[in-house]
Amino acid sequence: MSAMWRESGRGTCESCGAEFPYMLIHNGFNDTAYAYCDSCGRVGTLGLLGHHAPGLKHGRLEEALVARLPNCTCGGHFSSRATPRCPACHASLDPVLAAGYIERDAPGARGAWRWSRTWTGIESFSVTDNPIEHEWTADGGIRRL
Repeated sequence: MSAMWRESGRGTCESCGAEFPYMLIHNGFNDTAYAYCDSCGRVGTLGLLGHHAPGLKHGRLEEALVARLPNCTCGGHFSSRATPRCPACHASLDPVLAAGYIERDAPGARGAWRWSRTWTGIESFSVTDNPIEHEWTADGGIRRL
């Protein structure tokens, strides 16, 4: 994916009111799958190009593959059940409420496009920082880039 932060818009935490920049990532276009950190909510991606492991698809990683990811840089663990979190108070963000600012900021929403309103779809959500990228190793392992 070669992540370069590109702000898609600005969101607001429904718990503390903090405003934050975010990036919406279409994992199908980037040929990646993802999981969120259970501590800080940061998104981690795994490149899929040329890999056909069972359960491997664009979108949320299944837990068996998530368990193979190295820990997040904050020390937390990636999980198929974790969600994006507010960078200020670390509360989980509500995907239905997030749709308000995601669709407000998305050029495609001026037409017929609507966001999926879930943290488990083909799009992942990165708050304030680049995703933590992972790649396959020659022996079938996974390492952080």
